[in-house]
This record gives sequence, structure tokens and C-alpha cells, in this order.
Amino acid sequence: MSEEAEATDTLAADLSQNLSWPDAIEQVLLDTGEAMHYADVAEAVYASNYRSHQTATPANTVASQISLDRKKGDASRFLRVGKGFVALREERRRLLTAGTAPTNDDSVDDADDETSAGVIQALGMFWNRAMVDWRGGPKLLGQQNAGASTVDFTQQDGVYLLHDRREVIYVGQASNQSLGVRLKSHTRNRLAGRWDRFSWFGLRQVEDNGSLGETTVAADASHVITAFEAILIEALEPRQNRRGGDYFSAVEFLQVEDPALEETRRRTLVQQFASQVGVNL
Repeated sequence: MSEEAEATDTLAADLSQNLSWPDAIEQVLLDTGEAMHYADVAEAVYASNYRSHQTATPANTVASQISLDRKKGDASRFLRVGKGFVALREERRRLLTAGTAPTNDDSVDDADDETSAGVIQALGMFWNRAMVDWRGGPKLLGQQNAGASTVDFTQQDGVYLLHDRREVIYVGQASNQSLGVRLKSHTRNRLAGRWDRFSWFGLRQVEDNGSLGETTVAADASHVITAFEAILIEALEPRQNRRGGDYFSAVEFLQVEDPALEETRRRTLVQQFASQVGVNL
């Protein structure tokens, strides 16, 4: 590759990191050429390096940006083609012409957006106990997708499950005490040797800056029932349920190891090396 071509590619990469959210979303949809769930769009934005600024809730940002753009009516660049799914307007026309358009279309109401309602605001599935430093005050760290900023869920309210391999051995609630406090107690009580993973379902919403909002549950009966169904499906994984619970696909957080554990491992290696060469630290 010539120096001029390399310089052009470098400039393009630099510019791509400064795309606005609508432009970044549009570029991802152009790259794939098909409709995508907004959570997947958010992940692709960072994976493709179209934005360098990290937020704690990129999937929620994508959903709100799409809803805002769709208020432009026919001038909007995006079309809803199903619950949580979006396509470019031109792509929708191509699908219609080819006779392969999805059954759902732009008539899908934004109120049906998965981030717009629901009791469960955030969750983590099968998090690894060994990735948390339980000494002192534990940090339950997660991120919505690769590239998003890290969120600490230690103060989350809600319900949690303890797993022995994949079997649920205990169900508990974090209300009067936070999730972090409740989980830490299980590292020292009768269940201490029984579990290696945990799942949690939180009522506190994650703000764009990574903080947890207040616990404010204002939901009708259908949303409460949906939450119960969703937790049971996610926890038990019954064979006849071919999908997870509603309102979950855009709010699941992936676990991030506590950096303190890496520091502990580093110090242990240094001490072992020093011991081998006869040096006192």
C-alpha cells in the first residue's frame, strides 16, 4: 500500500471515531445491509471504531437516537421493522421490492421499545464468583457491551440467584441490604462452598454516566407479570421456551473482572519470583 493510501485510511479511521450517533448508526446499518437489533447496533458502533467516546448505556442511547430521528417522519433515515429492530429506510424499500420485508413494519410504536418500560432495569447472568474481590467492599462490575464504560452494581436492588455449575441452589432478594452486601454474606455462611456463579435482576436503572438511579417501580400488572415470567425463563431455561423474558435483550450487562484481582495476582508473582532468587521484599 502506498504512503498516500495509508494516510487516507488513517484519516478515515480518525474521522470515523468522531461520527455523531445517528451517523454511526447509519454506517453500521450500511455495513451490514440488513435490519439489526439496536443492542447489536450499539456493539457494532464500538467494534467498528465509529465512536471513541464511551458511555455506560450505548444500547439505550441507540434506541433513543432512533426514536428521536423517527420523529422526522418520512425524512427519517431509519425504519422500525420489528420490536427492537431497525433498518435504513432505503433498505426497507429494497426489502419490499424483493418481497422479503419483515411482517412488522414502521407502524411499530416506539412505546413498544424494550427500554421504554418494564420492572427489571438491568441484569447479569451467570457472573463468575471468582471475578469479584470479596475482601472489604466487593465491586460487582459490568458493561453493557464491549467498548462501553464500566458500571458498579454493588448497590443494586432486586433479586438474585446462586448457581452451582448451572443449577440454581438459592434465590434471594436485595432490598434492605444491597446486592453486594447480600452476595458477600453468602461467601461466609452455610452456602459459602456451594456456589460458583450468580445471576441478578435489578430495579435500579443505569444512567448514561454509569451511576445507578433510584429504585422507582411504576408498572402495571402486565409488566409485573412479564418480569416474573422473564426471571423464571432466564433462571430455569425450560426447553419449551424458545426466547428469554421480555425487556431483557438491551439491559443485560456482561461481567468485568475487578482490577484489584489482577493487582493481587501481579504482587503474588513478584513475591514468588523474589522468593526463588532469595530476595526479601
